[in-house]
Amino acid sequence: MQPLRIDNVSKTFRGSTREVEVLRAFELEVAAGEFVSLVGLSGCGKTTLLRLIVGLDSQYEGSIYLGSQRLNGPSRKRGIIFQEPRLFPWLSVERNVALALDDEHRKHANGTVQEHLELVGLKGFEKVFPTQLSGGMAQRAAIARALVANPDVLLLDEPLGALDALTRLYMQKELERIWEREKNTMVMVTHDIDEAIQLSDRVVILSSRPGRVKRIIRVDLPRPRNRESDEFAALREEILREFNLMESGLACSRKGINGEGI
Repeated sequence: MQPLRIDNVSKTFRGSTREVEVLRAFELEVAAGEFVSLVGLSGCGKTTLLRLIVGLDSQYEGSIYLGSQRLNGPSRKRGIIFQEPRLFPWLSVERNVALALDDEHRKHANGTVQEHLELVGLKGFEKVFPTQLSGGMAQRAAIARALVANPDVLLLDEPLGALDALTRLYMQKELERIWEREKNTMVMVTHDIDEAIQLSDRVVILSSRPGRVKRIIRVDLPRPRNRESDEFAALREEILREFNLMESGLACSRKGINGEGI
């Protein structure tokens, strides 16, 4: 595993009639094996940043490094999970997962695929098709697909945002369990502040567009974390203050703001 470094990255979308500057001089270092969450107002460039890291967009200023290597285009060493599972409906679960492997590894993929389906709790569902899965199970399959190639960095773009509240809480625990076992570097975009505190080593708060690092808050709480604790509530309030929500009367009780977005 190697550290991820985002060095002075700026991104502007240029159309025929206007330009939109999404990121400006963005700087961030993520240690190998660290779990970092990005929070900020809609439109501040969080998803755009993930697309740059994974290599889906190469038109930007600045540099992104994994270790000493400057990133240029997609690689199986960087996986991404979207809000929707994006599984191919005509393929079984195991064949969807195997798609993340290159041709050579796919020939001998059965053991690896089975291992990762078991990791995400889908043992016994190998031959099932995506339309036969619940939303939470489909997202588990997407997580297995992202992990099967053993990426150094796993990017998560609101991966639990489409789930119902109870399934989301359960999947948060599962995601933490998988991270603690696999030790991948994880960078997650989320609009759920409790989720960010629950899962992350650090929470990175972005400014409004153009997105820059406004503040980084370290989460020095023991795992598994207690959302009812005074320490958890204090971190929640500290993050809310960055968005002027404490003063606006939108602050919540110690029980939190599960599901409420920023």
